[in-house]
Amino acid sequence: MILNTKIRGEQIDDVTISGAHLKSTNSPSDGDILAWDDTEGKFSWDQPNSLVINEVPSGSVNGSNTVFTLTNEPLSDTEKVYLNGLLQEPGSGKDYTISGDTITFSLAPNTGDVLLVSYLMGEAIGGSSGGANVPYGYSMGGAIEGNDSISTINRIMFPFDSGTSTVVGNLSMGMRSSAGCNSSEYGFVLGGYSGTYRSNIERILFPFDSGTASHLGNLRSAIVNNSACNSSMHGFSICVELYGGFKSAIDRITFPFDFGVSTHVGNAGIRHHVAGCNCSTYGYSSGGWDGSVCTSTVYRILFPFDSGAASHTGNITVAGMVTAGCNSSNHGYVLARFSWPSYSTYSLIDRIVFPFDSGIASHVGNLTRAYQVTFGCNSSTYGFTLGGGSYSLGTYFSNVERITFPFDSGTAASVGVLSSAINYTRSVDGTDFVNLFV
Repeated sequence: MILNTKIRGEQIDDVTISGAHLKSTNSPSDGDILAWDDTEGKFSWDQPNSLVINEVPSGSVNGSNTVFTLTNEPLSDTEKVYLNGLLQEPGSGKDYTISGDTITFSLAPNTGDVLLVSYLMGEAIGGSSGGANVPYGYSMGGAIEGNDSISTINRIMFPFDSGTSTVVGNLSMGMRSSAGCNSSEYGFVLGGYSGTYRSNIERILFPFDSGTASHLGNLRSAIVNNSACNSSMHGFSICVELYGGFKSAIDRITFPFDFGVSTHVGNAGIRHHVAGCNCSTYGYSSGGWDGSVCTSTVYRILFPFDSGAASHTGNITVAGMVTAGCNSSNHGYVLARFSWPSYSTYSLIDRIVFPFDSGIASHVGNLTRAYQVTFGCNSSTYGFTLGGGSYSLGTYFSNVERITFPFDSGTAASVGVLSSAINYTRSVDGTDFVNLFV
């Protein structure tokens, strides 16, 4: 039995180790897992929690009914209730209350509203439940002055009020201009540049204290300057640059993605250098360069997005590319902007309200400086930009800037630095998509 790379066989309940074999004195039931029990201080056979994602509860959505029933009773405080893509707040006098498998809304959902609920069911293992809940953000690869492709993985610990990021490991090779996404347990880097265009899909296991990312598979093509977003079950590479031009391709991987090749599931407008973000129901790509001009378009996909074309649902305030994206559970943010061929640089922070069916993003504030390139990640409470660069100044930055959700107005706070000035990095975070968003 391996736990954090150390043999802990003496602490496995009713299990003995002989050479390469595990022998249990009791036959486990079908579906049991060998789990660590914090209370008992040992391993034992247990049934895992089951994750239910986007269940449509029974009950009439007719403008008058307030009571809806789930198929199962969720574990306490694990349910996430979404109405038209917006997370609802539980509690007396708030959006809803829950008792057993019954959800009661304060106000009846209107006819046509979309009601989705995700939750854990089953017995909690070791007195806890949920996903990774890892309070870290990661800068994956990038470029430093004098080296256009580095493998360094930097980590910040949320809330990251001040200080310098920690170098915790490396990608399998130097890589820049990739895309980054994450599941509850893993962070992924998709594609990138390392002397040539790459199709690598590389993975780290949270919290990733040290080591080298695993190269587990590949995208269908060698690409750079793509964007990414994720649902709780899938990661998406959106809009790419490859040899010979730009493509609108949307590729999908299924978590945990232990091996294989991505699947082409649709398209989202011919662009690259776009900003990605997501809520629980939708993924978004904003801005970009279409080969002639910078765009302001916001495209949206509905998870799990098995096939089709992304929908153009609105626009950001100023057309631009190489922007950073991050999100809370209720809002998506597009941070900074670079407009070609004017070389205009912006510190803008734009915000969309999920589900963002139509309209123009709101300009809600600014970063402390104008970046032509920077990249974003988020905890459940804060959004961050990590590093970046400026063509006009000819320099790279190590700055880490932070906004506090919902960030209605103001200026981001400069809260620290990366271990070095890094441009063209890609960011992921350990924020558990199902259980940490608030």
